[in-house]
Amino acid sequence: MTMKLKVGILGGSFDPVHNMHIRLAEAAHDEYQLSKVIFMPNALVYYKERKSFIMDSDRLQMLRLAVKGIPYAEVSSMEIDRGGITYTIDTVNDLLDDHPDFHIFFIIGGDSLKNLSTWKEYRSLLRKVTFLAAVRDDIGKKESEDIISGLRRDVPETDIRVLDIDGCGISSSDIRMRISKGLDVSGLIDPEVRDYIEAKALYRDALD
Repeated sequence: MTMKLKVGILGGSFDPVHNMHIRLAEAAHDEYQLSKVIFMPNALVYYKERKSFIMDSDRLQMLRLAVKGIPYAEVSSMEIDRGGITYTIDTVNDLLDDHPDFHIFFIIGGDSLKNLSTWKEYRSLLRKVTFLAAVRDDIGKKESEDIISGLRRDVPETDIRVLDIDGCGISSSDIRMRISKGLDVSGLIDPEVRDYIEAKALYRDALD
């Protein structure tokens, strides 16, 4: 039997990418011995009204700057190139069609774990990928265990594992707010990403 290639997928708006995103990828890579982690910025997300505060090309470039020194990290424009509304099941199906040797480890946060049963074709997703749930301050351990148990009752093939990572309050919305107010974001984002934002005057008018 051919061994599957263990590949992590970390999706999101990355508006902008910050150090917590990098820590999530590192934790998943180290804990589950992933061959690589693909950072995949989304296009339109069905549950969000705004696409992004900046151009897709800027989000992609900041990601490339943030991961360029990480040997196992890649940046994919798959969802941006596809356009339209982003659904995880479409991305997973496309990836598995192109790479049937992939075992996908889909990295999510606690808020996504709470809402997983509302995702399009979530039962199919649960049968096709392993979810790594980074449970931090947004969801407690008992609540996450209850959610996972419920999903396993619904879909016995469910493979959801808790990703060990220390809690951290970094969020893209906080970074946008700090930049709009002229506050320092050193230590929250990669220095080259910070310089890129300053050079292009990004997020100066961000409201949240």
